[in-house]
Amino acid sequence: MPGIYTRDQFAQQLANAIENAQARRQAFVDREAQRRNQNAQTIGNFAKALGRTAETWQSDEDKLAALQKEREEVIRAQQEHDQELRDERASSMIPSSVGGPSVSVVNANDMRDYVPMSRYSEVMRGYVPTEAMYSSRPVYSDIIKRGGLY
Repeated sequence: MPGIYTRDQFAQQLANAIENAQARRQAFVDREAQRRNQNAQTIGNFAKALGRTAETWQSDEDKLAALQKEREEVIRAQQEHDQELRDERASSMIPSSVGGPSVSVVNANDMRDYVPMSRYSEVMRGYVPTEAMYSSRPVYSDIIKRGGLY
């Protein structure tokens, strides 16, 4: 009986088959280990990215709050500057030699309802332009008498 197994060299064929099966199994184990390592690395990278995202969201809120505060300060400064310009303009309209207050005392609130008066206001009080006395269109005979439209 021992000649049956040695005769057809089954031992050698089986050894090659077992060796090939072990190589395939080891390749499969290596691929699975590499896949697991890549999955673990991907999960770790995702966790790091998630942490960085959380940090940037918090810092974005802080940056946004700082920018809004800076914007409000700039708007307030612009409004104060505009108010100062209005005060200067209003105070320059009333000279101190006429009996008005000095330049530093006048502000825009004092000038709110100011209507400038001049010596011609009373003279021109009842004036009506000549075109307004006629219809909206000039009369042809008046144009001829005046020597044209002007």
